[in-house]
Amino acid sequence: MKWLKASLLDICNPKQWPTISSKELTSSGYPVYGANGQIGYYHSYNHEEPTILVTCRGATCGTLNISPPKSYTTGNAMALDDIRSDLVDFKFLYYSLLSRGLKDTITGAAQPQITRKNLSIVNLSIPSLSEQKQIVKILDRADELRKQRAEADALSERILPALFIKMFGDPATNPMGWDVIKLGDLSEVQGGLQLTPKRKDNPLTLPYLRVANVYRNKLKLDEIKEINVTKEEVKRIALQKDDILIVEGHGNRDEIGRSAIWDNSIVSCLHQNHLIRVRVNKSQINPIYLNTFINSAGGREQLFKVGKTTSGLNTISVSNVRKINILVPPLESQINFAQKVDDFQRISEQREIANTKINELFDNLLYRAFSGDLTAQWREAHMTELLQEMEYQTKALNLQPTLF
Repeated sequence: MKWLKASLLDICNPKQWPTISSKELTSSGYPVYGANGQIGYYHSYNHEEPTILVTCRGATCGTLNISPPKSYTTGNAMALDDIRSDLVDFKFLYYSLLSRGLKDTITGAAQPQITRKNLSIVNLSIPSLSEQKQIVKILDRADELRKQRAEADALSERILPALFIKMFGDPATNPMGWDVIKLGDLSEVQGGLQLTPKRKDNPLTLPYLRVANVYRNKLKLDEIKEINVTKEEVKRIALQKDDILIVEGHGNRDEIGRSAIWDNSIVSCLHQNHLIRVRVNKSQINPIYLNTFINSAGGREQLFKVGKTTSGLNTISVSNVRKINILVPPLESQINFAQKVDDFQRISEQREIANTKINELFDNLLYRAFSGDLTAQWREAHMTELLQEMEYQTKALNLQPTLF
């Protein structure tokens, strides 16, 4: 059975719409979609129906989103308008692009972008509409499982902050009247290593952590870089188990001050100067309690207030971190909270394993769908009507068939 080959520009009209400035966004109205999904609301919309959007500027270039009905798409996302519904199913086109990927359409190193001209190289294999709908039916079921897991994960992320508030109250108001102590009086606060060309002659080469490795309450260690250092620097900067790492600088204000606890999973690991290390006095404060405090709304607000913005980069300093006020309940209560966090994290690890399996299932189905394997038996059982549909498609655009 043959599938037809079509250019993306033959089946839709990629278009960048006027961009709305952040000052023009409103607190309610029609959803506005930019480079990273929804960014706010506006008083009008430019798309009546759901629309496939391709992020066309920035680090997430090539990401796909589907906007809801009556939404506004900005120029940071390429809207795939005027889809030829007589040739291609809306969701089939989305899954087809998701399977293909758009990395080869991205240009620009400093500022990645995708233009309409870049998209002219995208060619897609198009089966009959009936087979497209069958593929979409199967992939939608698998995708729904992924969405349900994502919703469950989002709900679970609220559990620890809620437990913290229940046990200790809101850090911003301290309703339980706990002692308030400066972080610098509870711990040793240390900056990290600066990356410079002069380091190439240093005698030791060791792994180090960057901002990209530290998220809120979570480490991401899939890519670890190395740095040349001296023995003296190792003594001063080497991480120890239960050290807290705080992000010192970030382009996104909401990410400034995010923190995670070092698990000592990498031997002799150091940290860059864009991470601030906090080593607590465990006779006064529990590291899990403190890390949760820093990531709480009240803790984050303190860091926001002392932070500075220079050339679009939000930063906090070691001295800023030392001066933030920490609520210090009895150590026994802190340890009790930390045990509950440990229990929750064990459950979270199992949930992540399940998520990985679901994503692998979806990726496998996606591959089989666009290799022609997923619907091979269904295709054989509906050969006559499929041939008629594909004859129409071929005439509509003078498309060239590709053999599976």
